[in-house]
Amino acid sequence: MAVAGTLHYIAFIDEQPVAILLFSSAALHIKARDNWIDWSPRQRARRLHRVVKSPRPPGRELRG
Repeated sequence: MAVAGTLHYIAFIDEQPVAILLFSSAALHIKARDNWIDWSPRQRARRLHRVVKSPRPPGRELRG
């Protein structure tokens, strides 16, 4: 199962960027997360593609 990808959204008001939303695929193995969710190995294999992370947005690139 390949897990990859990133979505980028930029919100504008009057043609000025005011917000950035980034979503990317989850890391394959994070023990604390996997223990907290409490999935069996089979459940984890079937559901991990539904987990996303919110990476840091670019900062200075959008600031004037």
